[in-house]
Amino acid sequence: MKDLPVSQTDYHVHTAYCHHATGEMEAYVLRAIQLGFTEIGFSDHAPVRDLYDPEHRMKWNQFSIYVDTIQGLRESYPQIQILLGIEADVYNGFESSLIELKGTFPIDYVIGSVHFIEGVPVFMYEAEPLSDDEIRAFITEYFDRLIRGVRSGLFDVIAHVDVIKWNYPDRTDFIQTQAERLFQEIQKTGLAIELNTSGLRKKPGETYPGLNLIRLAGQYKIPIITGSDAHEPKHVGADFHLAKELLQKAGYTTCFRFRPALLAYRV
Repeated sequence: MKDLPVSQTDYHVHTAYCHHATGEMEAYVLRAIQLGFTEIGFSDHAPVRDLYDPEHRMKWNQFSIYVDTIQGLRESYPQIQILLGIEADVYNGFESSLIELKGTFPIDYVIGSVHFIEGVPVFMYEAEPLSDDEIRAFITEYFDRLIRGVRSGLFDVIAHVDVIKWNYPDRTDFIQTQAERLFQEIQKTGLAIELNTSGLRKKPGETYPGLNLIRLAGQYKIPIITGSDAHEPKHVGADFHLAKELLQKAGYTTCFRFRPALLAYRV
């Protein structure tokens, strides 16, 4: 088996602007430099004009500050490439704000994700009691929304694709069936998914996605980038050695430049 390098990039990094992360942006960069990373990408929750989920994202008038801060960090730390990314939610009407942001600012990449379905979080510390049919419908709707995001043409990467397993660890077969629908759409558009290590720090105790879905993504020749979903500087690059092991087990063998800002793995 060809040995993969441990990823020297972390493309899923948040900031205090989203109201649920801590630490100065400079501290995230310094942590990446300490780890010997060649790149770091900030991808905080994008603001929206319609005030969707304001508790978990920056305000619209803060985005220019976010952009300027990244530019300042680039000038202060030329030894590492610092990318300007965002994480944008898929919900009814998400397109207009995202189109405006992409048309106004020099955004390097956009990560698409789903965190809520009609106000209900897709991962909760206490799951709402649902019937079997309701659970299946909830999981199906989650993947329907991700597919809508893929079809929009506004994203480069789809985040933590099986995060819905948070509360439904006994539905892995059904989740895999739905994920395959998503991968079929991703294959058509040439997007990537991320291997998100934050699940190792949280309730699921495994990455998003897990090994079986990484293998399935490989069957569809889908590129994978690495992201820690850092909400504290110490989380940058967390458990990336385990990410490498999973990628190798799933048959990912090489690294290449993806679209072209991101470094991705492929089979």
